[in-house]
Amino acid sequence: MLVIRVELWSAINGKKTELARMHLWNDGTEPSEKLGNYEGRALRKPKFDPTHTPVRAGKVKGYPRQSLHVWHLVARMLQSMGYE
Repeated sequence: MLVIRVELWSAINGKKTELARMHLWNDGTEPSEKLGNYEGRALRKPKFDPTHTPVRAGKVKGYPRQSLHVWHLVARMLQSMGYE
């Protein structure tokens, strides 16, 4: 599972504040060795508890995991969740 965290690190007081978190994982139904299917959830503040209802959820099918960087997967997942 990938955990993507967005944090604000204050230059004024040094405080670190988590603004967002997403969990992204392989759904286990791999179409081939080079392609993967993924599911993801954007979690709710303030605790980002994965057992609670997510803010948004999405799926990416047939991702070419060996030929693209992980940021491409994150971008596709965000798009599948409706973030533009």
